[in-house]
Amino acid sequence: MTRVALRGLAGRKLRSALTALAIVLGVAMVSGTFVLTDTIDRGFDAAYTQSYDGSDVVISERTSFGQEQAGPGGFPAGVLDQVRRLPEVKAAAGGIVDTARLIDRHGDALGKGGVPPMAFGLDGEEAGDLNPLVLAGGAWPSGPGEVAIDRAAAEDAGYRVGDAIRVATRGPARSYRIAGIVRLGELDSIGGATIAVFDLATAQRLFAKAGRLDLVRVTGDGDVGTGALQRAIAPHLPAAAQVRSGLAQAKAESADTSDGLAFLRYFLLAFGAIALLVGGFVIANTLSITIAQRTRELATLRTLGGSRRQVLTSVIVEALAVGAVASVAGLFLGLGLAKGLGALLAGIGIDLPDDGAVLTGRTVVVSLLVGILITLLAALRPAVRATRVPPIAAVREGAVLPPGRFGRLGGALTARVVRAAVRVLGWPSARLGGPAGALAARNATRNPGRTASTAAALMIGLALVTFVAVLANGLRSSFVDSVDELFTADYALTAETGFPALAPEAERAVARAPGVAAVAGVRSGKAKLDGKDLMISAVGPRIAQTLRIDWDQGSDAVPAQLGDDGVFVTRKWADERGLRIGSPLVLSTPTGTDLRLTVRGIWNEPKGGSPFGDVAIGTAAFDRTFPNPRNDFTFVEMEAG
Repeated sequence: MTRVALRGLAGRKLRSALTALAIVLGVAMVSGTFVLTDTIDRGFDAAYTQSYDGSDVVISERTSFGQEQAGPGGFPAGVLDQVRRLPEVKAAAGGIVDTARLIDRHGDALGKGGVPPMAFGLDGEEAGDLNPLVLAGGAWPSGPGEVAIDRAAAEDAGYRVGDAIRVATRGPARSYRIAGIVRLGELDSIGGATIAVFDLATAQRLFAKAGRLDLVRVTGDGDVGTGALQRAIAPHLPAAAQVRSGLAQAKAESADTSDGLAFLRYFLLAFGAIALLVGGFVIANTLSITIAQRTRELATLRTLGGSRRQVLTSVIVEALAVGAVASVAGLFLGLGLAKGLGALLAGIGIDLPDDGAVLTGRTVVVSLLVGILITLLAALRPAVRATRVPPIAAVREGAVLPPGRFGRLGGALTARVVRAAVRVLGWPSARLGGPAGALAARNATRNPGRTASTAAALMIGLALVTFVAVLANGLRSSFVDSVDELFTADYALTAETGFPALAPEAERAVARAPGVAAVAGVRSGKAKLDGKDLMISAVGPRIAQTLRIDWDQGSDAVPAQLGDDGVFVTRKWADERGLRIGSPLVLSTPTGTDLRLTVRGIWNEPKGGSPFGDVAIGTAAFDRTFPNPRNDFTFVEMEAG
């Protein structure tokens, strides 16, 4: 029976190929998604590994949340001198890691895809082999008026060594002389992020980290192993610092970056799932039609002694062959699709690292299993129907498959719906297409069940597209309604691309401008509540003069009364935790400080969201416990007229 099934496929090459095409496209989407995201992950791994290639161990900031990348506060710079004096240490170099935006000659921010722009503070000559950057031209910055930039940004904007470029850090953008052009390892840039490099002293001043460091890279002396070096350094570190191997530090930073791209994997896999779902219906329909056309062939097999199990096996083998070939083709087509998706992302400004296509065993197994299983599931019902062909059908002209139980139940209904639809939709075909159009309309009603099955795949595909479009429009509408409901301010001041967020100095500068009636900043940070991560917001005392807040309990006077220990929360969040006015709340901050707060207000958040989260404290409490606070938004209300 296996030979019969394979010969049957060979005799229907075109139909088999078209049937397989639906699965090929779905598997290619799955395979391409995994290849693309795995390639991106390896690109980030390579970039970060290169940046710590010369470091045996790395000292970084420790926070109560176990954050992997250097936090905003850093640790005392004296750690560097203590580490250098250890006999196990051959060399050590300290540095600052932060964000700074390069601004071109036209006043536009450089960089792609909204990724955070990178800023380094280091003494290039002194760092030597511990320097994560490679000088591609010019010299390392050596004074407060100099900067080095990445080669990709220099080439994109036409900058050379000696040119002036504006750089925005925590304060107003200012002009610097380009002292050098750098690369991060072998990469001109990473993920479209720009790179600005200052000497260490300048970076400490610009990023408000005087007397502090974010990282110290260390190499051991002689035959000292990584573990021994870590054990030698650990006793000399303050509570704000930790030490780990260079490889562990690279993996941690790469994982943080890759986690931010998880949305891309899920988004693309969703499209692959839709393609496979539609493909499954196409295969089920095609096999049903094929089996209906082979009624006499299957009956002849039964007459020659074939059992129902053998007939079932022959159809399953046919589906298995189609699924296997289609899945293999889709797997390799996914490699090309991944390249195309990467080029598409680069074209819209999301320039991600590419260290060569990555085809993992996971990708192969998942792609093949998904494609084959979908095909087999789609073929199961037609295969069972094939076993119901009686041997006597071999000698009857025009024999058809006997209807199944569900076919008998739904056949009459289906017939009425199809005939009614064809009468309406087939009228233009009959009028405009002449005899051929009329024949096509009548042919659609000849077998209503087959017509309905054929339309099912297209119906599901269009239904899914419509669902996504309606959902997206609904979300957009909710957001717009929320904006209309909340925003009463005349202006909102934000960073051009979101990175870096604006320093509070910008808020104070706006407040001094003539005609300004009220200014309120909104900051954000991560805290913990009952051991779980929580994003909290901080709002200025005049936030109620720039936003319309729908208070469930409290009034517009609440934000000005928050002080160091007040908080207001959303109605939903309060209900989930049984909070009311006067309830205590304890939040842990990244510095290890506990914020002991009292609920002073509860408000009704619009369905589309708001510029601050479920929990909002005052800026005074936030600035006291979160180092280097920055504004996500600054709302400005002008005087009348």
